[in-house]
Amino acid sequence: MTDLITVVYPDDRGVRIWSDLALNTEVPGQWPYGLEGMRTAASQVTYKDVPSVPPAGKIAAIFGMYPNARRVLSGTTSLTWDEGAAQRMLYHAPAEKMYSGVIWSTDEIMRKENKLRNKAIRSGLRRMDGLWCLSKAQVHPLADWLDVSAQKIEYLPFGIDHEYFKPDHYPPEPMILSVGNDADRDIKTLFQAMSKIHSKFPDIRIVVQTNSNLTAPEGVQKIARVPHVDLKKLYTRAAVVVVATRMNLHGSGMTVALEAAASGRPVVITATPGIDHYVDDGVTGYLVPPEDADTLANKAMSILRDPVAGAQMGLQGRRRIEEYFNTRRMAKDIVAMVGV
Repeated sequence: MTDLITVVYPDDRGVRIWSDLALNTEVPGQWPYGLEGMRTAASQVTYKDVPSVPPAGKIAAIFGMYPNARRVLSGTTSLTWDEGAAQRMLYHAPAEKMYSGVIWSTDEIMRKENKLRNKAIRSGLRRMDGLWCLSKAQVHPLADWLDVSAQKIEYLPFGIDHEYFKPDHYPPEPMILSVGNDADRDIKTLFQAMSKIHSKFPDIRIVVQTNSNLTAPEGVQKIARVPHVDLKKLYTRAAVVVVATRMNLHGSGMTVALEAAASGRPVVITATPGIDHYVDDGVTGYLVPPEDADTLANKAMSILRDPVAGAQMGLQGRRRIEEYFNTRRMAKDIVAMVGV
């Protein structure tokens, strides 16, 4: 009998909201992360948007108490994208087999952040039949934290919707673009690099999308979060996309790097563990040391000075997205991972 696979999403950012936006091409895919693609590789795949865990349930989770864990049907599989949603899945969509991705916890435990929440998350993740990470650098630290075999944890290369993010001609009046809001973005180093670029290329437009409270330097336009439809246009107007992050294991910036590559644009990004799988140094972009504003700026400016080479990097990046780093391949990999 073929398992019924249920992809579990938090209801505040689940399929019902996402699919309404997708009708007007405001977001890529029909489900978040393109996981509707699993339906082409497995015969029975559905979704479930679930509410948050009630306060009493969160307290119980700290002690490993999951009252719904045994009320499951045989032949069912539930999976979810990240460890926070895994808590909801255990309470609202338990199954015979359960799988989850892990994104944030590896860095939080390394920095000793959110200790109480991660105690509950650890208890839940140990109940999973399998886990995946988007960065190879996370696998062994996660196994050590959970006290499980590393064989229980798989590396899942991330993918984006390459039919939504598409390339365009290299812009005759290019700009520098940076995008991203996660906690591991290094806006201080980024702004230092952008200031240096502006001093050398005062006529180049520089756009930084961030929620940071830091004041943007002269020549840098700071913008708030933009919808996907506007983000697509920004990528194609850029000559290069620049991302600065602090040291982390989960590959901060990988989404932007892949979206830029799908749009045919080279990337200059901090070389944190695992990010080299997504950006091929010297081929699809450049990797630079953490907190090195000078190198970040110099690599970006080298692309400005040689737009032919920059366009070639963009073509190489687009080719790799089409061949591998896309949601279609990622969805198939998840189906293979859960063994259905």
